[in-house]
Amino acid sequence: MTATARRATARGESDPPSGSHRTHLQPGDDTGLSTLVDFIDAFLWSADPTTFEPRFVTDSISEVLGVPASEWQRSWRTLIHSDDLAAVLDTLTATARDGSDREVEFRTHAADGRTVTLRHAVRLVAEPGDEPELWGLTTDVTEDKRMRKALRDSRVRYRALSEQTAEFRRQALADPLTGLPNRILFEDRLETALRAAERSGESCSVMLMDLDRFKQINDTQGHQAGDLVLKHVALRFRVALRTQDTPARLGGDEFAAVLPNTGADGAIRAADRFLRSLDGPVEIDGRATRVGASIGIAVYPAHAAGAVDLLGAADRAMYQAKESGGGYALHQPGAEPPRPRTRGGIRNARRALIGFAAVLAILSGAMAPTGYGVRSRDAATRLAQALVTLQGASSDQVAAAVGDVEQAVVGISWNEVAGPDVVATLGRLANALDDLQGTAAPVDARVQRLINTIEKAVTVARVTTEPAVVVAPTAAPSMPAVEERPITAP
Repeated sequence: MTATARRATARGESDPPSGSHRTHLQPGDDTGLSTLVDFIDAFLWSADPTTFEPRFVTDSISEVLGVPASEWQRSWRTLIHSDDLAAVLDTLTATARDGSDREVEFRTHAADGRTVTLRHAVRLVAEPGDEPELWGLTTDVTEDKRMRKALRDSRVRYRALSEQTAEFRRQALADPLTGLPNRILFEDRLETALRAAERSGESCSVMLMDLDRFKQINDTQGHQAGDLVLKHVALRFRVALRTQDTPARLGGDEFAAVLPNTGADGAIRAADRFLRSLDGPVEIDGRATRVGASIGIAVYPAHAAGAVDLLGAADRAMYQAKESGGGYALHQPGAEPPRPRTRGGIRNARRALIGFAAVLAILSGAMAPTGYGVRSRDAATRLAQALVTLQGASSDQVAAAVGDVEQAVVGISWNEVAGPDVVATLGRLANALDDLQGTAAPVDARVQRLINTIEKAVTVARVTTEPAVVVAPTAAPSMPAVEERPITAP
């Protein structure tokens, strides 16, 4: 007698005829269990563990699939999707063999034509004195599958939107020509640095810079040449500063930088490093072009108590430097304001810092453009990885490898380029690039520009360690005696 038959006998019902099995539970049999499976949108069944032929199926199958229990008992193999039948049979076979509970999902067709996904939860029931039976609870998981798919799709869409948002942030906060932060990010970093300085009692410096002889380059060699010069200047500017500093391009040939936790001496050293880096000519279309800079420096809280006034003080100092023939100048309290200029870049920098909250709201809280400001702490490692990529590149991979080197070199800040490991790795990179000359014609110009840029970075690191001593308006200091080699704009 099976366990089901024993329970029926205990309730006073007659035993089923010997050798016969019920096709479904009769009224009054296991009423509570039948009600439960109805409630959870499922049906219960029992099957022979050898042939897998159903012995009974609860009537709730009609609620799940719209077919009577007798049809499932008679045709269950044909009702299961042909691609899933083997998995169902494997599950039943394994459970009948080792007695372990298992689950399997499969597709079938409901009476109304819908494709339904069901899940069999199968158990082997083998009580002493009874023949074993396979029992199963089959649940409709169609909606679960749809929800999981919808969740996967939403995650894919979320990732795509996140990447798109990051790109929008980068475009909104980075100067498209040089890759430096633009005015929006510069103003935010300045306000943040001033708030931090107010809390800590430390100084904070700002630099405003205007290129000398830039208009002449644009007028005589064209705007494309001017763009190359701006890229070259931007790279030198980044290298001259520390990781925590924020260099920015305000527009045209006007640049600026926020130097947190920096007093006048530190800002002067940074300006001196940058001016030394511009000592060599820039080669554009075979012509050696020289560009200089006039830099104004102002320090919080010595020169101003707020961002607008600090920028105004730096602007006046920059005008003094320009009037003195270039170089840098530290703001002198009481200095006369500069006479009006037709260009609007610096005047705009002095305007009230308004509208930034609205921009941040649009950007969902973005604080830094992708690809800038997020640097590895180990510049030597980044450069070494680029070197390995370059040395292992095949002929069709050289262009991409050179691009990796360019990115690694561009990401170096001043305090990193001065490190001995970085200088040594830059030397190895220059040698590896030199070996490519003449073998990679499509990228020869880029390779030569990189070599020159690396050599200039190493030179800057080696010759600018002595502190600057002149704080009054001055022309750019000259380079120590080294072999002069024109550098090419990146």
